[in-house]
Formats: sequence, structure tokens, C-alpha cells
Amino acid sequence: MTRRTTIHALAAMLALATAGSAAAQADVTLLYDDTGNPMPLAQVSFVSNFDPATGAYSPSWNGYLRLRMHDDGQHGDGAAGDGVWGARVKVAPGGKQLYEWATDDNADGSDGWLGPCPPFYVEDASPKTVRGYSMPEEARLSAAGFAAKHGVDLSTARAPQRLADGKRVLFTYKAPEGAKRVFLAGDFNNWAKNDGGNVRDGRAAMFPAGGGVWFRTVELDAPAASYKFVAQMPDASFKWSADPFVPPAEDGGNSRIEPAQLPRTGTATP
Repeated sequence: MTRRTTIHALAAMLALATAGSAAAQADVTLLYDDTGNPMPLAQVSFVSNFDPATGAYSPSWNGYLRLRMHDDGQHGDGAAGDGVWGARVKVAPGGKQLYEWATDDNADGSDGWLGPCPPFYVEDASPKTVRGYSMPEEARLSAAGFAAKHGVDLSTARAPQRLADGKRVLFTYKAPEGAKRVFLAGDFNNWAKNDGGNVRDGRAAMFPAGGGVWFRTVELDAPAASYKFVAQMPDASFKWSADPFVPPAEDGGNSRIEPAQLPRTGTATP
């Protein structure tokens, strides 16, 4: 075999390998569900530990692009304007390698970090869809449905409790009469991104349980958490209040809890 023939053969093998690698990429649809958000996001981008251009895995996340997601009905996201944002990417199979992604609400990556979404595996080239949510499950369940699922009583406000699975803390609050919306603001959500006391992050919303009681769960990993309830009144003003069942423990009147010390309530769910 001549040198030129050898070079041609190697080039052909490389071309086949490259084509095979491209063919082996999995089509992954990433969805970010913002339904139930009283202050809908105007823009969503995604970042990842895989290169959106090649699908190659990286453990560092460094240097990879943030890609815009869309709510236009053209990116696997359902109907246009339905609050579900989508993006389609090709990801190289990585066997047992865990792929991760997260969302950001600024295209340039500044501010507005929305947080991590469900990780996934790509073991072969089979298409897959992965969905993250901006709002907790109570945004998609009625109060009665949530109470039945978790075996909790939402008929009255009480001190925070951990759900039976131990992963989330249940907050309840009896809002001032006439409140249009209620939010839970704390050091775990950047105090609802408030601007001079005006809540700017609808993802901090609580949900009506009836009788003026509002509820919300939050997964808390820190040993302690500080918070207040915020009611938006009919005149659009925001009224901040400490939890009446948790005496203020900080300057500024913030309530403070230690999640691990809270009593558990309800029944465990899958």
C-alpha cells in the first residue's frame, strides 16, 4: 500500500467514524415549564455540562454556550405562549455519564439564575424529553389534591412542618383580608428578588387553600432559613409579615427556622 493510499484509507476511516458519531447522537428535547407563575418569565436560556454544538460531555460547565429557549410552538414546547419553554439539542451518548442542565432568564448569563433542572442519562441514540419546572407541584394540583396526596391539613395556618418524605418544608399563612396574592420570601430564594419591598419573582408565589389560608412547599438544604410572608394588597402594595407562629429571631423581624428540627406531617409519597 502506498503512502497516498494509506492516507486516503485513514481519511475514509475518520470520515466514517465522524459520521457514525454524529449519527449516534440522541435528540433531546429540554422543556422548562413556567405554567402557574403569576409573573411569567419573559425569557429563558439554558446552560449545561455538555456542549450544545457537539453534544460532548464536560464535567466543568466552563466555556459552553447559553442557548435561548422558546415558547413559540416550534421547539417541542407545545402551543405558543403556553408558558412551556423548549429547546432541542443533540447529545452524545455517554453510557452511565450523568448529563445536567440549568436555566437562566438572561441570554447573556447575567443575573437571573433559575436553577438546576432534572439530570438525565444518554445511554444510546434514543430520543428523550426532559422537563424542569419553575413552580412546585402545588401549582399544578388543587389544594384538595395536594392535601390528599400528602395527607396534610390545609384548613388552618400553622407553624412550618416538614412533609413526611423529609425533603420539603410546608409553609402556611393566613393572609390579610383582601390579599390578591401571597409570596414566601427568604434567603433561599433571594428574598423573591424584591425591589424596595416589591416582589419581582413570581416563582415565590404561595397558593390559596381556602378560607384566606395560603400554602407553599420549599426544599431546604441549609441548616437554617430566614423568611417572611408577603401579601399583595388590592392597591398593589406589598405587605411583609413575620410568621405569627415563629417568633422573629433576627434584626428586621425575619422569622427563622431550622428545617431538621421541624416536626413531620402527612404521609410519605413516591
